Amino acid sequence: MSLEAWVALVALGVALVALRLSVPKALERQWQRLFKVGLAVLIAGELEEQQPDAAEADLRQEWERRVIGVVHWNPLARALDLKLRDPTVQALPSPILPGEQALVQTLARLPGPVERFEHLMMRDERALNELLGDPDELGGDHDPARVLGPGAGWAELSGWSPSFQEALARRLGDVVLVLDGVDEAVRGALVEALPSIRVLSLPPPPPAAHSEEAVSALFSAVEEALTRSSDRVVLVAAGAAGERSLGALIEGAGLRDRCLGVFFLGLPLAAPSLAGLVARGFDNQHLDTEMKRSIPYFCLADVDPARPLDPSATSQVLPQPAPLSSGRSAVEVVDLGSVDLRALSPRILARGLLFLLAFRLAA
Repeated sequence: MSLEAWVALVALGVALVALRLSVPKALERQWQRLFKVGLAVLIAGELEEQQPDAAEADLRQEWERRVIGVVHWNPLARALDLKLRDPTVQALPSPILPGEQALVQTLARLPGPVERFEHLMMRDERALNELLGDPDELGGDHDPARVLGPGAGWAELSGWSPSFQEALARRLGDVVLVLDGVDEAVRGALVEALPSIRVLSLPPPPPAAHSEEAVSALFSAVEEALTRSSDRVVLVAAGAAGERSLGALIEGAGLRDRCLGVFFLGLPLAAPSLAGLVARGFDNQHLDTEMKRSIPYFCLADVDPARPLDPSATSQVLPQPAPLSSGRSAVEVVDLGSVDLRALSPRILARGLLFLLAFRLAA
C-alpha cells in the first residue's frame, strides 16, 4: 500500500470515529420512576381539587397517606424477591449499587417479607424523597413540557388541565385503546380523562384465554375498530386476560404491525398456561414486525403490601428476551414495578397510563 493510500485510510478511520462520537446516544429514561412520580403528582392534584380549603400541612399528610403503600418505589428494589425472602449481600447481582449493601443488611434484621417490603417501599428515606420530592429533580429529559409541549408540565399534569389534555389528544389522535379484561371503572376513567380517546372493550375471554376462538375474536374486534389507515393499537390487558392479548400478538403479524405498545396490569406469569405461552413464543423472532421496530411491553405488577410475595412483583414482569442475531430487539420489556391496584383509584390509574403512553410516543 502506498503512503498516500495509507494516509487516506487513516483519515477515513478518524472521520468515522468522529462521526460515531458526534451522534447523540439514545436517552435512557427512568420509565418506572417517571410513572410513579407522575402518579404521586396526580394524587396531589386530585386531593387539592377535593379539599381546596384544607391547610397545607393537612394536605401534605393526607397526600402521603394516599401515596405511601399504594405507589411503590425504591431505586434499589432490583432482585426484589431475594431481598424479601432471604436478603444476603453475597446473593446480590454484581455490581452492587451504592447503598445497596447497607439496605440489605437492614432488611436482614427484619423478621419477614412484610416488614422488609414496608421498609423498602414505605419507610426508606431515599425512596420516599424521590417519590414525594420535587418532580423537576428527574431532570429536563423527563420534563413533560419538554416532551409533550408548552402547557403540559408537571403543574398542568397535577391539575389535569385543558392544555395538558390537548397535548395528550395531539399525541394519541390515531390511537385505539383495546382493553382486555380491564375493569369497567378504569374504562370509564379513561374516557373521562380524555374524551377524544377511542376505546374498545373486549368481551371477557373464555376459560381457555389463548384458545383459537378467543384470539380470533380479538382479531375481529380490533380489525373492525381500526377504521383509518393511520389508526394504531395500544393493548391494555389486566390479569388473566393478558394471556389472550399476548397470544394474539405472538400469532398476529398484522396486529403487531399496527401496535404501538402493550400494558399488562397484574400479569399472572406463574399460571402454567401463560408460562408455557411465554416460553414458546415470547421472543424477538415470534414478535418481530415488518418495519423492524421495537414495541414496548409495559408490565405493572399488582402487589398487596400485606402479602408482597403472593404474588410477587417479580412474577408479574415478562423476561427481556435475547436480541436477534443482528443485535436488534423487537421486544422492549419496561418494568413499571408495582402498585396496589385495589387501593389506587381508577381515575389516577387511567390518567397515569395516558400520561406515560403519550410521553413514550412523543419521546
